[in-house]
Amino acid sequence: MEPASTYFVMQALLFSDVAPFSTSPHMRYKDIHCHRRPASDDVESIVNNLVDAATEDLLDDLPCSVGVHPRSIDGEIDDTILFMRDLAHAESVLAIGECGLDRSIPVPWADQMRVFEDQISISELLCKPLIIHCVRAHADVVALHRDLHPVQPWIVHGFNKGGDVLERLVEAGIYVSFGAAIMQADSPAAQAIATVADDMFLLETDDQTDVDIAAIYARAAELRGVSVETLCETLQKTFDSVFRP
Repeated sequence: MEPASTYFVMQALLFSDVAPFSTSPHMRYKDIHCHRRPASDDVESIVNNLVDAATEDLLDDLPCSVGVHPRSIDGEIDDTILFMRDLAHAESVLAIGECGLDRSIPVPWADQMRVFEDQISISELLCKPLIIHCVRAHADVVALHRDLHPVQPWIVHGFNKGGDVLERLVEAGIYVSFGAAIMQADSPAAQAIATVADDMFLLETDDQTDVDIAAIYARAAELRGVSVETLCETLQKTFDSVFRP
C-alpha cells in the first residue's frame, strides 16, 4: 500500500476543487444517517443519497450525504465515482457515504477496497467526514485508518457489535453511530452504548420506518443513565465537532 501522504497526493489529481463546508441551524435531535426526511422541525437529519449508475441528482437541497454503497459496484463504477465526487461538492452535502466494506455480498473484495479508498480520498480532499457501511470487516476498516492516517472523521454507522470491536474502533479514533438495534435489550448495541465515551458516538434511524429518532434518543438516554436533555447537549457537541469543525 502507498504511504498515506503519497496516496492522498496522487489522488488529488483526480479529486480536486474543494467546496466550502455547509452549515445549518442547531436543532434538538441529530439523525446522522437516514433514508427519509423527518416531518418534525425538531430534527436535523443527514439523508443518505445512494449513488449508482442510474442517479441523476441529489434528492433535495437539504443536509445529506452522498456515497457509493459496495452493493452498487458494477461495470460502470468509475463513471459512478466521478459523478458522486461532483455531487459531493454541493454545500448541502455534509458527509461522504455510506460507503465501505461488506463480506456478505458477492462483489469482489479488491473492487470493494478500491471503491472504498476512492471515497476516502474524496472525503479527505473535500474535507467532509466519512459514513461507513461495515459488515464483517471492522478489522479491515481499522487497518485502513491506521495505514492512511485520514484527517477527516470516520463514523461506522448502524453499529451493533460487542465491546471488543467497539474498543478497537474507538482506540483508532473512529466514531460509531447507533440506531434501532439499541431498542432490543439483548443486542450488542444496547450494551455498547452504555459504555462508549460521550464524545465518540452519534445516533441514527437508518432505513427504519417504525421508530423515530426521538425514541432512539430516549432509549439511549435510558441505557446511559442520563436525561434526554443531557444527551441532546452531548450529541450536539459531537455533531458539531464531526460535521462543523
